[in-house]
Amino acid sequence: MAGWLADTVHAHDWHAGLVPLLLRLGGQRRPRTIFTVHNAAFQGNFPLDWAAKLGLPHAVATADGVEFYGV
Repeated sequence: MAGWLADTVHAHDWHAGLVPLLLRLGGQRRPRTIFTVHNAAFQGNFPLDWAAKLGLPHAVATADGVEFYGV
């Protein structure tokens, strides 16, 4: 199905937490996103230096982005 694009992407929990951000950074037409947290006790926090390893721009690795108390 060449050219197919989803209308909505539903990301569940931290495992898919970066999907909405990556879609936004893609700069192309993107689907709407929904993010659902089922268990707030397991947030999937990682060291902040992983942002660079994942190819995320420095601008999103801030307190206004994905940074969480230095993590």
